[in-house]
Amino acid sequence: SQRVREDRAIAGPASVGIVLANVASAAAQVGIVALIAPGLLSPILPVLGLPVLVGLSAAAIGWLAIGRDDDDGSFALGNPLAFRATVTFGGMLALILVIVTIASRLFGEAGVLVTAGLGGTTDVHAVTLAVSNLFEVGEIEASRAALAVLLAFTANMAVKLGLAGWAGGRAVAVRVWPPLVVMVLAGLAGWMLRPPG
Repeated sequence: SQRVREDRAIAGPASVGIVLANVASAAAQVGIVALIAPGLLSPILPVLGLPVLVGLSAAAIGWLAIGRDDDDGSFALGNPLAFRATVTFGGMLALILVIVTIASRLFGEAGVLVTAGLGGTTDVHAVTLAVSNLFEVGEIEASRAALAVLLAFTANMAVKLGLAGWAGGRAVAVRVWPPLVVMVLAGLAGWMLRPPG
């Protein structure tokens, strides 16, 4: 988003990249659940699978709408495995795991839901991991765990919508907001369509 402020010519490719990054994030949530709490996968798949499908479709449409001559090859990304970012992620992960566990012990499922919503604004994957752990050890039931993951996903997307508009301005917002909003709506629809239990 910040790069688009410097070079409006990359608004199209950058916006597709932002949508795909959010698709990858939701897919990573599914992967975390599959690894940590396979029994939670059934109620989680509709909640996160539908946003992944919607996001992929929107990215494909966005990519097809971009003229090939819009890409001059000057768009470079930094190292995604940078040491500082990795340490920050690890610290955030540990903090959210501790907070969610304490909230669960003190306030039960209500504490987990509130913490998931708040934690999702900063790190949706840490929340997903913490909730999956709680489900796996029997401290939260499947429907509440799925709701906690949905709350984290929704809060995270709301923050990203704000960041995209703030950092990238109108050039990014008009391209990114519609698919991201539809991804959130797809998550809510998935919650309503999930298997009972």
